[in-house]
Amino acid sequence: VRIKAARAAGTTMGTVVDANYTAASGTSMATPHVAGAAAILRQKHPDWSADRLKQVLVGTASPSPFKQTAYQEGGGRVNVEQALNANVYSSPAVVSLGGAEETSNPIEKTFNYVNPSDSDLTLTLNMVAKNEQGSPATAGMFTLNQSEVTVPAHGSSELKVTFDPSFGTVGDYTSVVTATSSDNKTIKTTIGATKKIPSVDLTLHAIDRNGNPTSSEVFVVNLDTGANKAYYTN
Repeated sequence: VRIKAARAAGTTMGTVVDANYTAASGTSMATPHVAGAAAILRQKHPDWSADRLKQVLVGTASPSPFKQTAYQEGGGRVNVEQALNANVYSSPAVVSLGGAEETSNPIEKTFNYVNPSDSDLTLTLNMVAKNEQGSPATAGMFTLNQSEVTVPAHGSSELKVTFDPSFGTVGDYTSVVTATSSDNKTIKTTIGATKKIPSVDLTLHAIDRNGNPTSSEVFVVNLDTGANKAYYTN
């Protein structure tokens, strides 16, 4: 969003910044920047796959200052300098734990730290979880099965993250695991999870004025928010 780029003389697309630049939002503006960052990283690592380039770019991205959730911004804004300095990466760099109601079982997923270097790397792990307002999540809502991991040279190590919906209130949550190596280089794994509003199954049977089964359209309305949805019966 709000990406500045060169402006052709006499054009008015986007929000004009000055005689040479304009600003606009959307994938048409973002894609060239990300593609350029990938090209720079590929130039340093010509043997890296497209997926590895992607995971490093996401894992070294900088979070925005707008307190957005992982579902809104993923890992954040691309940071080319940090990507070039990365010595390990998370695969995947963004983990979706999906949504669950309070009575649901905890959700577990795994991710891996991959070490393409010639030496073993020991990483210290720190996880910070926040709600959609940017406040700390309730303790116990997110847990990591290790606080330190050693990733072998040219190998990988698996980590497990757990989301327990019995904690906290309804909403979207973002948990970021920051792995720090002995030379103070960091890589992030961004985790998203949603505690959903409790739901029940509703079965509708429509009848006409004579009591016979019929087809019908029924609107269900949330009186608190005004949100509504149409359901059709046969």
